[in-house]
Amino acid sequence: MYKEKNTSRSVLCKIFFSGLFFGLSHGLLPSISMLFYCGMGWVLASTYYFCNNNLTYPLAIHLLLNNL
Repeated sequence: MYKEKNTSRSVLCKIFFSGLFFGLSHGLLPSISMLFYCGMGWVLASTYYFCNNNLTYPLAIHLLLNNL
């Protein structure tokens, strides 16, 4: 099967758009809260990438933040 190269540029694009979609799905209008959610999406996407594509850690962080 085709294996995609994970260059630093492609990884940054994936993390950026993942965080952007996370922010758009959690914040209704362009506001400070949407910027916060984009930032959290970037943190969660980075955690997913740097933990070898394991969803356990980003999900745990998301659950912890939901309970604050």
